[in-house]
Amino acid sequence: MDEDTQDLQTRDLFNQDSSSDSEKPLSKWISIIALVLISITAGAPSFCIDNIVPLQNIIVENMKLTELQYNVISSFYSIPNIFFVIFSGIIVDRIGHRFSTLLFTCFCFVGQIFLCLGVYKNVFMILLLGRFIFGIGSESLQVSSTKYLIIWFKGSLLNLSFGIQLAITRLLYFLNMFYSERFYRFLLQKYVGYSKLTIASTVLVTGVAFCLLAVIFSIILWGLDRKYQPLAASTVQGANNQTTVFGFGQLQNLSPTFWVLGGLCFFFFLPFSSYNSISPLYFQLKYGYTTSKANSTLSVNAFISIFLCIIFGFVTGKIGIEILWCKYFYR
Repeated sequence: MDEDTQDLQTRDLFNQDSSSDSEKPLSKWISIIALVLISITAGAPSFCIDNIVPLQNIIVENMKLTELQYNVISSFYSIPNIFFVIFSGIIVDRIGHRFSTLLFTCFCFVGQIFLCLGVYKNVFMILLLGRFIFGIGSESLQVSSTKYLIIWFKGSLLNLSFGIQLAITRLLYFLNMFYSERFYRFLLQKYVGYSKLTIASTVLVTGVAFCLLAVIFSIILWGLDRKYQPLAASTVQGANNQTTVFGFGQLQNLSPTFWVLGGLCFFFFLPFSSYNSISPLYFQLKYGYTTSKANSTLSVNAFISIFLCIIFGFVTGKIGIEILWCKYFYR
């Protein structure tokens, strides 16, 4: 064997070794860290979605709001999401899921700050502005975080990762409903000289802290995804790394299944959202519950769903037939 042949064989052996290193599967611990970061980043704003519900009586009485004004506060969050969520999907496609996730968490952070200022200054319009800005970021964040999950997980793990993310979201929602009013009572007794709106705005600052945590985690997630996304994408069988930018002209190409799923989501969440907004006051007027007991009652469904989300994420990943499980779960 001549020297040139030996050199070629040595190069082939080296190339095989280097390619095998690049195709080495992603460490499960990296995947777990990514899932935790994605879940907390996407779930942290859920602590703030109904942040004012446990404090409804305090805010309404001390800001001298009418019932209509309170309902406007609750619904103003949804106004940007009627149309903006469609554009947020296009934004994610055009500027990437990393930057869009950071952008949407910043919207949540700024919006929650304005909400606190509105309560602290007793200015209704600032409060509404905060809810509007927060609404732009919160639901759009779910779009970009979903893109993260699709890149990082496959098959049954994808369903389980969705379940875990939703479980963390429900956990933070539960913490808000169960502890916010109790935290308010604690601060009210400890700091006697402060006004009730000052104490209420201090409680709402916990939401600012969660949104800031989401911003920080989105930055960390950006770096992690930038470093490990090639490995994560290669781990997903049949993954397509090319992103197709969506245009409104493609709406006509969407399958009937898509529209049916969209309708299911609408009709599932419509009674859920309405129930959350008015139920604490309803429990107090109808059954004579205290504010704490009414909030605790409302938090029961969130507490149960923490475990059910993980269970159903695992089961649907293993068995499939997701629509069948939705049918029985929402009965």
